[in-house]
Amino acid sequence: MSLDIYSRDAAEYKFNPDQLEVSDELSQLLLQIECLLFTNKNEVLGSDQFGASLEEEIFTTNFSAGQLESKIANQISTYCPLAQKFNVGVNVQFYQLNDGAADGALLDITVDSKKFISFLF
Repeated sequence: MSLDIYSRDAAEYKFNPDQLEVSDELSQLLLQIECLLFTNKNEVLGSDQFGASLEEEIFTTNFSAGQLESKIANQISTYCPLAQKFNVGVNVQFYQLNDGAADGALLDITVDSKKFISFLF
């Protein structure tokens, strides 16, 4: 049985201050994906390609939603070993605010067709 350190932020929904480790594979996968999504490339020594660099990809590049989905899915399949045991899906939708002043994106991660992670940028 493998164990991962429980690394959820105290401000996060369903944070458990009494938990020190995670042993179920789904929770481990979700923690791996969250770590990957919030890491920028070149921040991990020895693995300069690890990380989704989401803010850079969303706000400073000209990717389509499909290209960004593909890039994130590739990162997950490369750096999250437990993704091989589950059906992980990535959905990106870009949006523009009514006043046209800012653009953003909605990122959903599904595991076995259930939405587990959603981020609004």
